[in-house]
Amino acid sequence: MSSVLRVTIFHTGGLWMNSRHFCTAQPSQVAFHPISCALIEHEEHGPVLFDTGLGSRSAELMNHRSIKFMARLARVVYRPEYQLRANIERLGHEMVDIRHVVMSHLHLDHSGGMVDLPEATFYVDPREWSYAQRVSGLRGLLQGYL
Repeated sequence: MSSVLRVTIFHTGGLWMNSRHFCTAQPSQVAFHPISCALIEHEEHGPVLFDTGLGSRSAELMNHRSIKFMARLARVVYRPEYQLRANIERLGHEMVDIRHVVMSHLHLDHSGGMVDLPEATFYVDPREWSYAQRVSGLRGLLQGYL
């Protein structure tokens, strides 16, 4: 039986925003919320990524009109060295090594790096995929889909 060799959690940026926007049970206070991913090094499947965080288009997206609107609710912390590619390379892998990606859901802060992995197979709940395909406009933006 094959096994997991190592799990490394890393951040591709973060958000300074009111915690209550994430969860109504949280206190209404501004706090830092990292945008995290995990690289699971598996004996049989090689490096498996859990979520993609912000990817190579993040700097471009931060200047998108819709994101500038959202910036009134949250301040995005992003630097090129936080990019998914930079993190993967720091962990000793190349992007082409990532063949499997498990997506928790498809909000931009979890899926922004998908574009950087064109050869990977992505695993996402069918209900999430269906919903992400239907939601658009201001409603989609406010729910984290772009």
